[in-house]
This record gives sequence, structure tokens and C-alpha cells, in this order.
Amino acid sequence: MNSAQAISAAARAEPTAALSTGELTELLSAVRQLQAEHAGALQVLRRLEQRFSGSGLGDRHAAEAAAEGAAGALWHDALDRPARVHRLQVQVLGPFRAWLDGRPIDNWQNRRARTLLKCLAVNERQRAPREQLIEALWPGADPRAGANSLRVTIHALRRILAEAAGEAGADDLLLCEGDGYGFGPSLAVDVDVISFERLWQRGRRLEQEEAPERALAAFEAAEALYQGDFLQDDPYDEWTVLRREALRDCYLALLARLGRRSLERGDYEGCIQRCQRLLRQDPCREDIYQWLMRCHAALGQPGRVRRWFDVCTAVLRQELDLPPGPETVALLHALRASPATINSALTPD
Repeated sequence: MNSAQAISAAARAEPTAALSTGELTELLSAVRQLQAEHAGALQVLRRLEQRFSGSGLGDRHAAEAAAEGAAGALWHDALDRPARVHRLQVQVLGPFRAWLDGRPIDNWQNRRARTLLKCLAVNERQRAPREQLIEALWPGADPRAGANSLRVTIHALRRILAEAAGEAGADDLLLCEGDGYGFGPSLAVDVDVISFERLWQRGRRLEQEEAPERALAAFEAAEALYQGDFLQDDPYDEWTVLRREALRDCYLALLARLGRRSLERGDYEGCIQRCQRLLRQDPCREDIYQWLMRCHAALGQPGRVRRWFDVCTAVLRQELDLPPGPETVALLHALRASPATINSALTPD
């Protein structure tokens, strides 16, 4: 068994299996070298990180440091027979779409196989438990019947992916690992929702570290990925509901941050766009109507100031049976006053 095979076997092994620090160091050394030039190495690295996290082997970073420069012949051996790696891209924010090696996957005659790909894609490379998949695809099904149906659907999805990859026997695109299923190491998987969540968390962390420009860049990249609600084509599937609402909350908070920054910088058109997107999701946000009024005042559009105040009034009465608050009314009067008063009212609270 060459080192590449050893790495793959280690990634597939049960999490409870014990490895020495030396063995872990050797594996990490090979993977770090593979990561530099081999498209599939990042996926293998993620599996190894999942496998060794919390394993009691001590400081993993120390093991990584010890592995630096130790590849040598191991690196060349690992590249003796590089596996072909396919790139799977999946869009689940907005309409579902999938591409393999840049070509759309559109042979979805098997609807369950399509749903199965969604379930596996949003699991971020971790094994999806068999019971979880059965419940998502056949809610309330008998366990034995559900397991049989899942095997048939796994076979159908393998066939669809192999056809898209142009490899009739590509059984390693999907793997059964213990009591669950996941993508094989020959698939480099890119899922928009995973990237969105990471960028959102990165932006928040950079905010706490007082790096506002870097945080803004992360937030803007996350905004570009949000093409619609999570799996919007499946609004009634129970397994999608909680994550959809959680992601929507993140998106609204993201838009509010970007809208505020745009207003503070004098990018009134940018602020207006973010406010409008936010109100499409949550039309009762009175503070966002106030931002719109400020932006249009700054752009010299008093008619739009009044129009957004009227829209705010109508929505709040219809949805909450409430009038606009005194701050919104006071803002309207201030923005209709002298230019000096308008300028002083442009900064958000």
C-alpha cells in the first residue's frame, strides 16, 4: 500500500481507531504536501481533521509543525498514481443547481436522488447518518423499507454522478462509512451555503478583532452568495425549515450591517439597495424605513422621503396594527426642514 492509499484508508477509518503521534505526523506531512498541488487533498485534510479532533493525541498543531519538511520520498510515492478528482459545485441558496467539472447536472429523472444530493451537500463533508437520510427522504417510513429504498437511491445518485463525470464505474464518488454516507475523496465539493456561513462567521470574528475593512469584505462576499432562501424549492420539507430560518436571520443581520456601513460612508444608493432587500424579507423593520428616508433626503428626493414614510405607516398598520413610532415621525419633520437640519439627521442612531 503506497502512502496515498494509506492516507485514504486513514480518512475512512472509524473515529475510535487509535493512531500514534508518529503515524499522525506522517499522515499530516503527506497531506500538507498534497494540499499544495493536488486538488483533492483539501477534502482528505478535512476528513482527517474530523477524524482526529478530540482524539487525545495532544496538540495537533505541534504534530503539524513536526511534520514540516518530512515528506521526501513519501510525497513522490503519494503522487505515483494520482486519482482523478472531480469538482462538484452545488447551489442551495435560491433555486437548486449542481455542476460537475463545470457542466450542469440536469438528468434528474430520479427525484429522490436529487434530494439525496442536497442532503449530502449541506452536511459539509461529514457523514450523513442513514436514519437522518431516511427521515428526510421518506418521513415516517418503516426502518427496513426505508433502508432498502435508500440503497436504491444511493445507487441512482452514483449512476447520475458517474454519467456526469464520464466514468461508468466511478463508485468512489459516494461512499458508505459505518452507519452513514458521504462524498468520496475523488469529489472536491463546493457548496454555496457552507461558504456563506463561513464568510458570515469570519466577518463577525473580524468585527470583534476591530478589523472593519476586512470584516466588510467578508460580509460583501457572503452577500453575493445569497441568491435566495435555503432550498427555496422545498419549502415544505421539514428537514429544511430550521436551517432556512437560521440562514435568513444571518442574511438580515448581514444586510443591516452593510446598509449601516453604506449610509455612514455616504453610499446612499448602496444603502437603499440593502434596505430594500431587507424589507422584502422583513417588512416591519421600522428602523430600515428611517434609513431609506435619510438616504433619499441626502439625494435631494423629498418625494421619496414622504413615500417611504407612507409605506412604513401602511405596513405597520396592516401587519402589527400600530402607527409609526415618534422617532420616525420626528425624522420626517426634520428631513423636511432646513438643509442644516437635514445634514444633522443623516447619521443613523
